[in-house]
Amino acid sequence: MSKRCLFLPLLLLWLCCSRITSGQINGTVILSRFNSTSSSFSSGIVRVYYNGWGNICNDAYFHYVEAVVICHQLGFDSEISYSTSGQNTIYGTDYLPTVWQGLDCGSYFLSVSQCFYSTEIDHQCSSNSQDVIVQCSSTKIWDNPFLGMIRLQGGDYSNEGRVELYCNGQWGTICESSISIKYAATKSVCSQVMQNNKLLTSLVLFRNNVTSALFTSGIIRIYGSSWGNICYDYSFRANESHVVCRQLGYTGASSYSRAGLKNYGTDLLSTTLSGVSCSDSGYLSISQCTFNLYDWSTPCYSDSYDATVTCCKSSNLFISYKYSTGYCEIQLYGQT
Repeated sequence: MSKRCLFLPLLLLWLCCSRITSGQINGTVILSRFNSTSSSFSSGIVRVYYNGWGNICNDAYFHYVEAVVICHQLGFDSEISYSTSGQNTIYGTDYLPTVWQGLDCGSYFLSVSQCFYSTEIDHQCSSNSQDVIVQCSSTKIWDNPFLGMIRLQGGDYSNEGRVELYCNGQWGTICESSISIKYAATKSVCSQVMQNNKLLTSLVLFRNNVTSALFTSGIIRIYGSSWGNICYDYSFRANESHVVCRQLGYTGASSYSRAGLKNYGTDLLSTTLSGVSCSDSGYLSISQCTFNLYDWSTPCYSDSYDATVTCCKSSNLFISYKYSTGYCEIQLYGQT
């Protein structure tokens, strides 16, 4: 029986303005063409770093979802196709050894390091003709940015580079010697952008009259012009709970429910959003979803129908807009 591994995501965010070339971590991916690699390639043979560079086997486990996760990790917004190097020879033969087989990912994963895989390579997967090839969309994830989005630029690999934050309608770098990082933005401009696009970017979880950024489960509170709740109605399901947890800094939700069925107490705030519908569980913010503002119709008028989530697998990263100061603010490893 093959040994299968599950690794939590590791996101390298070096908070400086210089290019990072300090090496790779397990789970780093890049595409190869004729044994040449480039972070600009949107298609090619997949190389993964696992105690050294190697390839991924296109076996019975590898499907559309795994190709999507690879493309997302590389910074592209979608997958176009996937195949094997034996079926598609336009990228040559990569003579590196196969280091992973049985790659099995969740659709909302951000990195292949979150997926299950085996490092025990069978005879079929040892052939270079079984190396995975992906073709990703040429559109980058950040080509249509939203407030608080971050990206890494200037690195040799997708998991390294200078950190850039999108706020006030533009990308900016973050340079700070301490863990406290604030990217200055004009409050009036950001507020206007948020109003025009109905962006609601601050979330926190509530339990028994206490809110905390450390909670992994609870009643959802969201900030519009004031704090309120999200209605657990016909549209609040798995996709929506995943997006809430991702915005809170976790990789997804393990469950969702409503306050009347949980032991989190009663949150007496009014309902702020109803009809929240996220067409993609991979969204990073509720602001990317559709929703209705201030709908107090049945059952949303009742506090027992406040939406709740239980999140899992912390990524230790959270971004929000501070109405009181007019800053886009990052929390990293629990510090602001």
